Amino acid sequence: MVDVKAQLVKLVELHKLDAQIYARRRVVEEHPRRVEVLRKTLQGVRANLTMLEERLKQLQMERKEKEMDLSGKEENVRKYQGQQMQVKSNKEYSALQTEIDGLKADNSMLEEEILHLFDEIDRAAARVAEERQRFAQEEKRVQGEELVLGEERKTAEAELTQLNEKRKQMVPSLDPLVLKNYERVLANRAGSALVPIQGDACGGCHTHLPPQVINELKRSREIIACERCSRILYCEE
Repeated sequence: MVDVKAQLVKLVELHKLDAQIYARRRVVEEHPRRVEVLRKTLQGVRANLTMLEERLKQLQMERKEKEMDLSGKEENVRKYQGQQMQVKSNKEYSALQTEIDGLKADNSMLEEEILHLFDEIDRAAARVAEERQRFAQEEKRVQGEELVLGEERKTAEAELTQLNEKRKQMVPSLDPLVLKNYERVLANRAGSALVPIQGDACGGCHTHLPPQVINELKRSREIIACERCSRILYCEE
């Protein structure tokens, strides 16, 4: 006949061990996800930096194009002014002057646009410098946290090996049917298979337990599970 009280004592010890095993497993299993979260954060900063750098390049190209346009128009002004010295009629002179005036008006607008672009470029360059610094800091932080996570995983893996070995030594002392039922609940309840009663309720799902169930638990004559959550119940002494 199975000594239920002794089995429950062993189950409590096994459950404490399994809680440690599940905790280490979570560290190992969650490592890739946690690293991915860190890298995605860094990718977000990198993407923002790239966007700002592209905007700066675009402004610089726009300024260069306008400067080339301005240079071309200034050259045309000089060319038309030279032609004015050679024409022999007022009509030709006036036509050239009209061209010159139009070019000068265009040049005035271009100069203002170029000055405005210089201001925009200065602001954009400042944002790029700031974001580069932010990226460097974030990259350093992420690399540091990845190292910490890697060490945590290695430690958890080493501890898992020790804990699993300890578990192998512990399980033979349990009744096979009791162990089978316990491990089924353990798997279904993500590592929470055994709970003490709290007053007149299940310590897991807090469902009210009938008085007769409480009495049976105190007698420790049979393994009793909560009807709602299926966790194995026991009384703490």
